[in-house]
Amino acid sequence: MAQAGYTPISLYHSTTATTVPSNTNLVAGELALNIANNDMSMYMENASGTVKLFFNNPAALKYPTADGTNGQAMVTNGAGVLSWTTITSGATITNDTSSSTDYYPAFLQATSGSALNIYTSNAKLLYKPSTGELKASEIVASNGLLVNSTTVSASYTIASGTNAMSVGPITVASGQNVTVSSGQRWVVI
Repeated sequence: MAQAGYTPISLYHSTTATTVPSNTNLVAGELALNIANNDMSMYMENASGTVKLFFNNPAALKYPTADGTNGQAMVTNGAGVLSWTTITSGATITNDTSSSTDYYPAFLQATSGSALNIYTSNAKLLYKPSTGELKASEIVASNGLLVNSTTVSASYTIASGTNAMSVGPITVASGQNVTVSSGQRWVVI
């Protein structure tokens, strides 16, 4: 018995390959399946009397026969067989110390293994793993202090187009050098 406000529809099927229903085969809202085609085509007649293909499976995918569970995703084996799988990890965290490319620093909720969420900065904050350079368009010390070591522990060249400053006294460690390129300045306050 039909529910109030609804009209029962008929469902038709064909086992003849490539059979497509015509508008004389269906009434608006009725469905027709062709179960012989590899694509398992489903047709419907719309209110204008036009029969439309509204579902098919052209790759002849084999769908799982059971529902997945909460949090699962459907994956393929590359040969048309679909199955449910549980997504168990996010991005892998690696320690890149050799790249000379500027990267956006990432802020993670983990320090090793994998992270489900990665939060990145923008071009105003960049990090270069090979040199350890952290580039920022502006540095704000919310506590009012910018801190530097009192010892230069690794040799450093102040490149052309840049200057440096330190608050001293400053000691350059034994065997280390600070090279100031021509026309540049290193100010120790």
